[in-house]
Amino acid sequence: MQSKNLIRWLEVWLDSKLSFKEHVEIKISAATRIFHQIARLSNTERDLSFQAMRQLYIACITSVADYEVSIWWNNQKFLLKKYQKLQNAALRKILGAFKTSFYMAMKLEAAIISSKARFDRICKNYALRIMQISKNHSIRLRVSTSFSSYNNEAELDWNKYLD
Repeated sequence: MQSKNLIRWLEVWLDSKLSFKEHVEIKISAATRIFHQIARLSNTERDLSFQAMRQLYIACITSVADYEVSIWWNNQKFLLKKYQKLQNAALRKILGAFKTSFYMAMKLEAAIISSKARFDRICKNYALRIMQISKNHSIRLRVSTSFSSYNNEAELDWNKYLD
């Protein structure tokens, strides 16, 4: 059996190719464990309300699963599927829907944005924070030139909210 060369640094799991597959797997499994614990709470005699389940999903599950998304997210569809599967299971539990329910309708009903939109928002917010740092700061100097085009898009989105 071949050993995996993984390094954990600031709770980010890095492999030799920087593919972040292992990091995503670890974070998804941790978020899934939390989801199952919350699901047990909702199966109690008094049952949790829709609002409480939704708030627990946003506060507990997405915060664990989305940890350091801004580092690795680049529209990788194969990684997005894992997050979508977790979100669909949570939506079914939040709404008490059937397994065959259409997930787009469940997202609208629960007022929860898709994983892709959530990841894009996290990355745009990170871009805005980076651009607020002074130009000679070491973090700002290490950011690639392609980051500035992503930041321009983020600034346009941000300006919509300011107007």
